[in-house]
Amino acid sequence: MFVPDIEAAVEDYYRQVQIPEHIIIALRELVTAEFDRLHATARQKGHAYTAERDALRSERAKLLQAHSPAPSRSTCSPPSKTASSADRRSSTRRSSRATCSTNKRGPPGGLPGTGR
Repeated sequence: MFVPDIEAAVEDYYRQVQIPEHIIIALRELVTAEFDRLHATARQKGHAYTAERDALRSERAKLLQAHSPAPSRSTCSPPSKTASSADRRSSTRRSSRATCSTNKRGPPGGLPGTGR
């Protein structure tokens, strides 16, 4: 037999083979149900990912806000305008060491934590 004859015979056979209607309907329903299930799962995961992304962005914004150098008010009092400049410098040093919450140095004239 020649190849074209074999191909024609196969084509004829495929034309004769038919899937029964009830199987086609059952397969269509099965495939549609599976697609709907997968689509719903993907949609739920998408919503969960979106919520997680929003929560992470919010947390990142809070962390950046907490660690960014924002202008803050110092508790140090400004020097008096009526005192002389030497008096202002010495009183400012004393008052900033005693009352300034942003002071990171130790006690005046000594080592931190020793009182000396």
